[in-house]
Amino acid sequence: MDSKNYNLICVIINHGLGSKVARHCKKQGAKHISIVMGRGSMDAKILEFLGITDIKKEIIFALIHQNDTLDLLKSLNNEYHFDRLNHGIAFVLPTSRLINLNDESSLENTKNQSGGDFMYDMITTIVEKGKAEDVINMAKLGGATGGTIINARGAGDKETSRVFSIEIEPEKEIVIIISKVEMTEKIVDSIKNTLDEKDILFVQNVKYAYGLYE
Repeated sequence: MDSKNYNLICVIINHGLGSKVARHCKKQGAKHISIVMGRGSMDAKILEFLGITDIKKEIIFALIHQNDTLDLLKSLNNEYHFDRLNHGIAFVLPTSRLINLNDESSLENTKNQSGGDFMYDMITTIVEKGKAEDVINMAKLGGATGGTIINARGAGDKETSRVFSIEIEPEKEIVIIISKVEMTEKIVDSIKNTLDEKDILFVQNVKYAYGLYE
């Protein structure tokens, strides 16, 4: 799995459709799919009129080969009509590095590939529930100042189990760390010590960042 050939596709859609979108992505060849909960915003007066106090959203993250990215976006749009108001959005982010211990080819390209005028990288790690704190601790040993933990759930055949014939999607934790470019490799190398074949880590360039302090 060559990290330079993969994109991260993000889909934000109404609550209840996350698993369906995830299955759609998987059929189109996407890998390492995760779903997190979110909340949308809308004019308060409209919400009150409709008797709605909250708009729940689901956010789907999936890795897709760059050759398949456009086909997946078009397929999702045909199915969910993102071109219509309040039907959701989908966008793509490139990955500069990708590490999955279950795929040795992804380890061949683990040196920092940041270029141009990028000052920061975003290190995203997806692990089984309960491991996020370990990732944070190892990242700090590598020089990180901290990170953000997001609860998620997996969405893959190998990650699902059945309880009383009901398909259960196990919980995941996503750890997001913003690092200076020159610190990324050391932090990633440290985090790798906590990963196993079910986990994945990828790095994306951050063009601009505010609110980061030494």
